[in-house]
Amino acid sequence: ADHRRYVERMRAAASPQEEERYRGALADFPGPAELHGTLAMTLDGGIRTQDAPFVVRRALRNHEQGAAAWSFVTERWDDLTAAIPSNLVARMLEGISALAEPDQVAAVESFLDAHPVPQGRTLIEQHRERLRVQAAFRRRERPRLGDVFA
Repeated sequence: ADHRRYVERMRAAASPQEEERYRGALADFPGPAELHGTLAMTLDGGIRTQDAPFVVRRALRNHEQGAAAWSFVTERWDDLTAAIPSNLVARMLEGISALAEPDQVAAVESFLDAHPVPQGRTLIEQHRERLRVQAAFRRRERPRLGDVFA
C-alpha cells in the first residue's frame, strides 16, 4: 500500500524535486514485490527513460534487494540498454559497488566483461574498482564487525 501511495505521489508531485524524491524512494523499498514493480516501471513507461538509470542505480544500492536489482539488470540488459540513453548506462551501473559479496563480485565482473559499455569505459572501470575495494573491505572487516555486513 505504501509503494502504491508513493507511485501516486510521484505522479501527482507539485514540483520536479518532489517527484524526484518519491521516484528515488521507490527504489529503497525493502520488499521484493515493490522493488520488482519499481524496476518494471523503468521499462514500461511508468518512469521516464532519462530517469530510469538513476532509479536502477539506487535499487542496486538497496541493502535488502540490491542482488535482486542486479538480477533484473542482467536479465533485462538488452531491454534496459535499448530503452535508456546510451550515455547513462555507465551512470546506472554506479550502484554495483554495493554488490560487494565475493560471489557477487565475480558475477558482476564476468557480466561486465561479456557486456562492455563503450560509452563509459573509464567510468565503468572506476565502478569496478570501487566494487573490488568494497569487497576487500568486507573480507577484511567482517570478522571484526560481524553483523554490520549481514
